[in-house]
Amino acid sequence: MEFASLTGKRRNARSNFRLGLILAMIAGAINAGGFFLIMQYTSHMTGIISLAADSAAIGEYRMAGALLAYIVCFIIGAASTAVSTLNAKRYHLHSQFALPLVFEALILIVFSVLWYILTPQGDAVSFFIAALCFVMGLQNALITKVSSAIIRTTHITGMTTDLGIEIGRLLMGKNNPDAGATKNNITRHSTIILAFFVGGVLGALGVNAVGVATFIAIALILLVLCYPPAHAGLHLPRQHIKTKRSSLLMKTVLVLCTGNSCRSIMAEALINHLGKGAYKAVSAGSKPAGFVHPKSIETLKRHGIKAGSPRSKSWDEFEGQNFDLVITVCDAAASEACPVFFGAHKKLHWSTPDPAGATGSEAEIDAAFDEAFRLLKERFERALF
Repeated sequence: MEFASLTGKRRNARSNFRLGLILAMIAGAINAGGFFLIMQYTSHMTGIISLAADSAAIGEYRMAGALLAYIVCFIIGAASTAVSTLNAKRYHLHSQFALPLVFEALILIVFSVLWYILTPQGDAVSFFIAALCFVMGLQNALITKVSSAIIRTTHITGMTTDLGIEIGRLLMGKNNPDAGATKNNITRHSTIILAFFVGGVLGALGVNAVGVATFIAIALILLVLCYPPAHAGLHLPRQHIKTKRSSLLMKTVLVLCTGNSCRSIMAEALINHLGKGAYKAVSAGSKPAGFVHPKSIETLKRHGIKAGSPRSKSWDEFEGQNFDLVITVCDAAASEACPVFFGAHKKLHWSTPDPAGATGSEAEIDAAFDEAFRLLKERFERALF
């Protein structure tokens, strides 16, 4: 097994599954092993919130509050993974998916040392329960994120439900057109559940044998998993680092129109060509045509600009992303409700006649596209330089 493929930023179904197996075993070990230390399962949020409801119903409000606080810790752990991975993605770090696991390992080490020193009793144990709930949320969010929610390491209730559904589909026999995919899903769910169980057995045996040192061993496993992408990030060629740093200084631009087949396509190519590394543009449409007008490509080539391989796409692909600048190039797009683009410091409207509606001879149509190109180029040079 190649460890580099497990926690590196380049993902595939196989590496996601293998990472899921390992993390499911670790989650099972922390959950079951932790129970022998703190007398509380920390991955089972359904059970915790049910216990909180029971406690509130019988008037044990302090206990209910503590249990709800554990839920909050789980949520904060999951949020920490999201923040960490998104920031790492922004800065092009190889350790994008390794960082949360490093954080988890450090928490487990601190947990073990403090437990060994303090041997907490009574209410003090609550802080250790909260720490393990945080870890469970952090880890489950990581594999959920990298696998697009296909794999989860602590949500055994959900996985057993999915397993039952897939078995039901398999029982349909010939009436199931996706029998192959169904068998793969059954294998995946059952293997992850088994890994959680095996990890739980090993964690419980470990805590009974060597105590809290079991969590140190788990932390070391996590650090070994995280080493390859961290090491790769520290040993990038200087030119590669320089390129990455330069990309962070680029201003990001989103060009919007209606169909994303003519004007916005040309504007995207123009900005990337004339920007010379200072700007990175993408384009989209409010109602994408689904194709790029061939005259747009011809016009760009006629003016010495490489068009690349553009495609007509919806602005939904970029909803919620950060852009330094949002430019609309047609009146229709300017008057429609745009998606929310957080971080767009500036918005411009470059009203440009739609050359796609041009009629007449070939030369007249080419002239309409050339005029649109000229207007876009002029506005870019005037507004951005």
